[in-house]
Amino acid sequence: MAAKQSKKTESTAEAAYEFVTEVLERSELEGLELVLKTRVADLEKLMPGKSVPSETIVKAIFAHCAEINQLAKEAAARAGSHVAAAEAGEGEDEVAPDFSFPTFEAFLANEAAATEAAQEGATAEAGVPPKSLVTIVAAKLVSALGIEPGMVTAIIFAVEAADKKNWQALLGHLKGRRFAKAKKPLKKVLNAMRSSKFRKALAKRVGAKAAAKAVAKVASKAVPFVGWTSVIVGLVWAFGRQIR
Repeated sequence: MAAKQSKKTESTAEAAYEFVTEVLERSELEGLELVLKTRVADLEKLMPGKSVPSETIVKAIFAHCAEINQLAKEAAARAGSHVAAAEAGEGEDEVAPDFSFPTFEAFLANEAAATEAAQEGATAEAGVPPKSLVTIVAAKLVSALGIEPGMVTAIIFAVEAADKKNWQALLGHLKGRRFAKAKKPLKKVLNAMRSSKFRKALAKRVGAKAAAKAVAKVASKAVPFVGWTSVIVGLVWAFGRQIR
C-alpha cells in the first residue's frame, strides 16, 4: 500500500513539475514576444527623411535589424516547429526562414555585384539604363534578399509582370524621397515575389529551377513574428543613402 502511495505521489509530483515548467516556458515566450513586438514597432517608426542619411546611421539600422531577427529566431524556437517555417507562396512547400541579416558592408558588396551585372549590359535588354532608378532599386532588392546578383535583369522583368502597379508606386515614392510611404508598395512587391505569377515570369528568363530557388529565398526572408519588417526597413534606409 505504501509503495503504491509513493508511486502515486511521485506521478503527481512529476505532473505538477511538467505543468509548472510549461507555464514558465509559456510566460518566457510571451515575454519574448512582447519585447519583439515592441522592438519591431520601434523599428518601423525609423524612416529616413529628405536628407541623405550617414553611413554610420545605416550601419546601425542594419545591426538593429539583425538583432531583431535573432530575437525572432529564439521566439520561433521556443514556440515550436509549427511556426519555424515561412510559407513560400502560392502552391509552394514551406521553407525554413532565413533569420540572418547582412551587415551593411555585405549588403554593399552584393549590391556592387548586381550593379556590375547591370553595367555589363544586362539591363539593356529591358530598355533600362544601367544607372537608372529601376536598376538601383532592383540591385538593392536583390542584395537584401540574398538573390544571385546576376539575376537583376530577370528580377526587373518578373516584378513588373507580377505587380507592375506597386512596383511603379514604389519607384515613384523613392524618386520623391517619400520613404515612409514607400513601405506599403514595397511590402506588396515582396509578397508578389512569392507568387506563382512571379515565379513563372522569372522562369522564362532563368529557368524553372533557378526561379524556384529565388522564390524560396524570398519566402525565407518573411520570418515568423517579424514578417517583412527587417527587410523593408533595411532597404528603405539603403535607398535613402543613394537615391537623390
